[in-house]
Amino acid sequence: MESELQKFRRRKQLEEKKEEIKSKLKDTANSWVQSLCDALLPKWNDDEEEDDSQENEGADGGDDSVPSQNDEITTASDHSRKHLMYIVLFLRFLAWLLVYVGFVKIGFGAVYFAISLLIFIYWNTRKSRRRRKGEVSAYSVFNRDCQAIDGTLKAEHLEKQLLYRST
Repeated sequence: MESELQKFRRRKQLEEKKEEIKSKLKDTANSWVQSLCDALLPKWNDDEEEDDSQENEGADGGDDSVPSQNDEITTASDHSRKHLMYIVLFLRFLAWLLVYVGFVKIGFGAVYFAISLLIFIYWNTRKSRRRRKGEVSAYSVFNRDCQAIDGTLKAEHLEKQLLYRST
């Protein structure tokens, strides 16, 4: 009877350890997935958060020379996010390279490379973030009152130089 009781207790202890390990693995996996999602998926309100943080900095009125604990945590979080972003970038490149090798083997390497290049250009030229408040576009037609940026050559300037040239 006692031997069966000891076997039962050992089995219960093993099951508890298994459950503990499973929960730790689940928590670790969830944190990794969350970090990966933060690195891959853009936050829709990044600009708003930056504006809020800039407004709050000016409204503090406190001693700026003493760093707070939140600043240290944010810096560590940004540092780890930067490393994770590089890892994700490397994994993307590795996946692209493996698919490219497969296409080279079947004879469509140049086509895959050309299409990849076009997709890369598209993804890097699309608007990845919203303009901040007060920021003007390089294209004057998108600005309020068609305001041009400094250094833009306008037709009015050209007309003045050609028609009203002083001799």
